[in-house]
Amino acid sequence: PSFLEAVERKLESDSPDFILRFKEEVKVDGRNGRLLTYLYKEKNGKTRKDLKALTLVVDADRRFWTLTCKSKAQDFEKVKGPCRQALLSFKVLSPAKN
Repeated sequence: PSFLEAVERKLESDSPDFILRFKEEVKVDGRNGRLLTYLYKEKNGKTRKDLKALTLVVDADRRFWTLTCKSKAQDFEKVKGPCRQALLSFKVLSPAKN
């Protein structure tokens, strides 16, 4: 849990105007994970756009994975279901043995 909290804090510090909307503890491929829903702003030149994202962080012992699905904030409800389904279907592949 402390590792997942550290990743969450890093996301928050790296994203301007980060607003956490929802946090859910999940199991993905038998491993602990955290699914975050949050708003943030992305700057592109002089314009800033409001985005909403689902980010899955999966703890796999000495490795971790972060997967993100994002959209314009106003379009998020249209993509939320398929994004959530795709993120939660993540499978951890074992590293190749030499």
